[in-house]
Amino acid sequence: MAIPQINAEQVELMEKLASGLSAFCQAIPDAKLDSVVGYEDGMRVSLDNGQLLILGLVKEVTDDPVVKEKLVNMYAMTSRLYRVFEITETGKAMFSGPERRVQ
Repeated sequence: MAIPQINAEQVELMEKLASGLSAFCQAIPDAKLDSVVGYEDGMRVSLDNGQLLILGLVKEVTDDPVVKEKLVNMYAMTSRLYRVFEITETGKAMFSGPERRVQ
């Protein structure tokens, strides 16, 4: 069984979330709306975010009634579906505080 790891982009996102951003929105990749490269990049980001979700560092709040209402409005304007994630207490504890770098 492999030990879960996160990549540099995920660490950077978690540090931003822990320092005050606290939530972010991701467009769901759509093969009809995205270029091939855009779709592949979107899927990679989606998998990265899914890993953070599985590790318990973020939680999905897309179905929250307030968030859902805003997403309905965004869909009406853009014809895109989105997912919204928020940092968990575990994520805050792991990525807040002094900056840590491996050298």
